[in-house]
Amino acid sequence: MSETEDFKAEESGDETPREGVDSPTNPDQVADPLSSPEMVESNHHEPIQTERPVSQYVRIESLILSTPSADAYRAFDSNEKQSCSLWLSRAQLASGSDEILTFLRKLEAIDRIEPPICSLSGYGVDAEGTAFALFPALDGYPVAAGNLEGAEAERRFSNCLRLVSLLHERGVALGDISSDSFWLTRDGELLVVGLIGILTRDPRDAVSHCPASSLPFLAPEIRRDAIFDRRSDVYSLGVLGYFLFTRTYPYGAGESGVHDAPLQPIGELLPNPPVWADEILSRALDRDPAARFESATEMLAELKKVRARVSEDDAMPIIRRRSSHAVQPTRHAVPQPRDEGDRSPTSRQSRAIGVPTSQVILLLLLFVILIASLLFLFPSVSPEAPAENATRLEDRLRPVLEAVKDEPIAQELEGLADSRLPLSERKKFLRKLVLSDDPFAHDALLKSAQEAPNGDFRQASEKALLDRARRQGLSRAAEQARLWLRTLRSNEYPVGYEPLLQVLDRSLPLDARFSALRKAYSSQPTVALRLGAALTFDLEQLEEFRPVLSQMVGDSLRLEDAAARSAIALIMVHPDLSVVFAEDVLQFREQVPNGDITWLMKRLAVRRDVHVRAIANLALERELVSPIRSVFLETIRDRADLPAHIVTALVRGASGALEPEDLAAFGRWYDFRSEKVLLAALADVRDVELSRRGIETLAGKSLVQEPSASVMEWIRESEWEQREKFSQLVGMLGHLDRVTPEALAEELKLLDSLVRDSELLNILLDTDNGVIVSTVVTKYGDVLGLGTLLTLLDSRDPTIRIEAIRALKGFNDLGALKIIIDHYEREKDARVKEVYRETFWVIKKRESEGEPLGGL
Repeated sequence: MSETEDFKAEESGDETPREGVDSPTNPDQVADPLSSPEMVESNHHEPIQTERPVSQYVRIESLILSTPSADAYRAFDSNEKQSCSLWLSRAQLASGSDEILTFLRKLEAIDRIEPPICSLSGYGVDAEGTAFALFPALDGYPVAAGNLEGAEAERRFSNCLRLVSLLHERGVALGDISSDSFWLTRDGELLVVGLIGILTRDPRDAVSHCPASSLPFLAPEIRRDAIFDRRSDVYSLGVLGYFLFTRTYPYGAGESGVHDAPLQPIGELLPNPPVWADEILSRALDRDPAARFESATEMLAELKKVRARVSEDDAMPIIRRRSSHAVQPTRHAVPQPRDEGDRSPTSRQSRAIGVPTSQVILLLLLFVILIASLLFLFPSVSPEAPAENATRLEDRLRPVLEAVKDEPIAQELEGLADSRLPLSERKKFLRKLVLSDDPFAHDALLKSAQEAPNGDFRQASEKALLDRARRQGLSRAAEQARLWLRTLRSNEYPVGYEPLLQVLDRSLPLDARFSALRKAYSSQPTVALRLGAALTFDLEQLEEFRPVLSQMVGDSLRLEDAAARSAIALIMVHPDLSVVFAEDVLQFREQVPNGDITWLMKRLAVRRDVHVRAIANLALERELVSPIRSVFLETIRDRADLPAHIVTALVRGASGALEPEDLAAFGRWYDFRSEKVLLAALADVRDVELSRRGIETLAGKSLVQEPSASVMEWIRESEWEQREKFSQLVGMLGHLDRVTPEALAEELKLLDSLVRDSELLNILLDTDNGVIVSTVVTKYGDVLGLGTLLTLLDSRDPTIRIEAIRALKGFNDLGALKIIIDHYEREKDARVKEVYRETFWVIKKRESEGEPLGGL
């Protein structure tokens, strides 16, 4: 088998028959998740491995996704000469083991599923025992990406459940499902990409290096009892569903996600959760595996039953009457899913047996509802309204007319209120009010919209109100109000209608404007937030709007410290506002206070917000961090393709709050920048345990940065037992251009406690750094040797030449003196020449006597 054939081991599988794969297998037959793929006929009969490591077939570029037991990387396929995505297991499999054969059979079974659930293009186990799966370059985003509306979150979760159900029906349990296991293409197709799964007999080995982002998805029994099966997948799916709907984890994030904690029902977190959410997800998330669904197939079937039950309940006349009062749905209502296909014609027929008149009653009731609905819609299209409707506006405007009877605006208001005029004539007065700066004009337009005789006149009144706001410089706020008004029906005046349109009055005092926004937020939070941010930019009153924004954004995101943050930081940290007002955010980002920079970066990094790069650049421009920590920010600023967990770790590094998991993330990050980042981390940390973990992580990488690489090699061979002592020195040597001479000199005191190791001293001398070489020559010149010191006389740094001259003072060898005198005669620096004369009496004596030096 050629290397290409070996690497793409499964390519030839398409030519073989696929008997027995398309018919679902009874899930109860599966006892061992590692051996279950053997239930189908397989082309794999022995544990084949590639001849070389996978890194020699595929060039690994950067980490993009992670599950509890595997990582996906952006890569380049050297065989096909194209970009690709590569999944690698973290645990290595023993050569020739049954686990290798099981993995090959499992991926073969997955690849045979029709229609395909993934775009798998190759798989295998390499020469080092690393299982891999190759995919085309991913074009789209993970399943949890974006700000999901309820219906979209439900659609995505249902599809995830369906895909895993297909795996379970074929006896495949993965054991390491997370939000990164599923990928949504730009065409809207959902695929499974995390297919490596748990491969070892003890799943604790496979997930021993599980990243913090994947920990909440691990079923408790995996760590507790070393067991995984389809019920473990059910638990992970429950976590995924809970996260898609609430953006929180059921039992907490990170390490806390595996601890005991009460499960808060989704109904307490969302105003309109899916009808099945609490019932299905609470059972899937039960800590006792026996209490969960047996498989994703059973879970999906139960979900459909709940949908069907609710749909049938909704079809009952009594339910229709009970819910008929809700005639003004808002855009925030989440549609309840209904699976019409699951309704049983038989069950509907059985309710009619013995009551022959019920069908007639039902038809009459539906006919009445239809007629009422048509009548309900007629006012919106009627050219003229009944007299009682036409006079309501006149009644509402009468107090305003009394207040302005002697003002120029009185004529426009009288024409608008005159119910005797045709509506077409009254619209002309709306256009005149648009051009008026009188404070009463806005109030009149608002009342005209509220008491409009029909939908056409209401629309004209609202347009006039928005046009007036734009004319007065409130263009952003007017646009947000326009987008919201488009979602309302002509006869719909939701709670919050009046206060939301009140804030478009330029003359409204700030206190009244803030009161209206707070009042509207209780019923229309999204629109109130957007209008508040829009007015902040329109009026350019960022500091004045900070209190009301801190209340609304703090409530929306549950930020305890929102009151301490600036208005621009609050707008940027809100995922919806930062997108809607992206251009304004860029324009005003210079106003972010220094104290909000790190706070903002931490939160933007978690959700992969594009603004994190701009804020990192802002911190660099203001020099808010030390030169060493700026390495982290420069990486964020210069790279748009960083995985979210790397950005988060870099932000923590920039704020001096690195954690062990961050160092581990840097170690697993296959990127040319990772070595520089790790060295910066070592140079900055002071904690002994972090230093040990950091230098151990660095030791596992192939280093190229000198002299750090050579010093690391020396540490491995000579001082590994005390490796943490050298952590900071190794980091500083990798960033000599960012370290102050004082800090470096302080760290070099470490040499005092060491045996005078000539190999280490030579490594340090090769740096050609003035501080390092001067320190080494001054302290250890007597052990460096004549040849080393004479070589230093050619250094470009005059400080190094001076220290070498002084260290050569004790040497009286005539050959050495000849070389020294030759260097003296070539020396151009007057200060260095003076040190020659002070150090060597023969040079000083002969120059004072006028004798030539060359005759020595």
